[in-house]
Amino acid sequence: MEDSLSRQIQFRNWLGSSAKIISKVCAAIDALRRERFDLVFLDRDLGFGEFGEDVARAMVELKFPRQCIVHSDNPFGVELISTILQEGQIQVECVPFALLGLIRDR
Repeated sequence: MEDSLSRQIQFRNWLGSSAKIISKVCAAIDALRRERFDLVFLDRDLGFGEFGEDVARAMVELKFPRQCIVHSDNPFGVELISTILQEGQIQVECVPFALLGLIRDR
C-alpha cells in the first residue's frame, strides 16, 4: 500500500510488474479478501484521511497468514500498525522506505 506516485514507481522497479500496488484503504481490504498475497508492504499516511492502521485491522480480522512490512516514515504510525499486527499474531517487520532498496538486495 502506497499513495505516493514516486514510491509506487520505486516499488514497481524493485518488485516488477506482477506486484499489486494499491493506494486506497477500501481497495486494499477488498484485495486482501479476494486474493492471496505472500507479502504486504503497508504505509501509514495514505492521504485524504486514509490510514494504514485500517488495513492492519482488516488483516487481523481476516487472519492474514503471511508477512507485513511497515515502511512508513511516521514513527507513531509504525508503532501503531506494528502493535495492531503483533496483537493479531501477524508477522510484521518495520523498515523505513529509504532502507527497503538495501534490504531488497540481500
